[in-house]
Amino acid sequence: MEMTTSGYAQQYPRDKIIYQCHATKRAFYRVKLPQLGLYYGLKEIEVAEARAIKEIKNEIIALNRLPFGVAAKCHQYWQEGKKHFLLMDWIEGIPLNEFIRSAPTNRREFAQRIKIAEKVGWKLVELHRYNVTHRDLKPENIIIHCDKNANIRDVSFIDFGLSNQKRHMEEGTAHYRSPEQEFVRQTGLTHASDIFSYSQLIHFLLTGSPILLQPNFDGSGWDELNLELPPLTPQKLKDTLLQGLEFDVRKRSKQVFTIVKALQEASKQLNSKR
Repeated sequence: MEMTTSGYAQQYPRDKIIYQCHATKRAFYRVKLPQLGLYYGLKEIEVAEARAIKEIKNEIIALNRLPFGVAAKCHQYWQEGKKHFLLMDWIEGIPLNEFIRSAPTNRREFAQRIKIAEKVGWKLVELHRYNVTHRDLKPENIIIHCDKNANIRDVSFIDFGLSNQKRHMEEGTAHYRSPEQEFVRQTGLTHASDIFSYSQLIHFLLTGSPILLQPNFDGSGWDELNLELPPLTPQKLKDTLLQGLEFDVRKRSKQVFTIVKALQEASKQLNSKR
């Protein structure tokens, strides 16, 4: 799997930019192997410290230990100067940020968004079962799989900011990263960070965008936290999301399943009122 060679990345032409972050010096691309016409995911990380390089290798081990269906496998690793490349499975489907462009316009679309949120939640439950914290849950990192009738069949994660990585000055993605990833740096990262990101992701699904939050003057909480969700949203789901978005990690929901259960109940209510 491991090799060091100059210019090796040029053998994999970049077909699509999934994300590029200059602050964390990380990027993820869809690339194509010309000889076979196959697509792969190419993760690019720029680091120079020996410890950071070891952490990248730990990330590869962690990814490849996860069962099939939970995460993409890493097939090859190489280094070009300070840049490190991970060649990974490319999971076909539609990125969530391309699948969802706006708020749901009717009951059917709203019910579909609830189902997508539920499927993402179950994937996150499974990830946490293996004691892995995602750390970068966002629409760009989620792939939607549809059947021939355009029904949602499954979802997949295509990239991670894994829990075995060193804390960066900036990490995660704006609006989706937890307070402890951005404002409360002295607080350790746990599964609760993913719960915040997951709650923001659900807000994106139900409204078309994450909620914009700003810390208060003394950095002890949010200046304001008011959810404006579609009228079809049950109060219990709204209350559950409010708890998932808590600034203080001690007040936040402790398990993803708590949110998944609220989503399941919302689905039942929608079906019963048809």
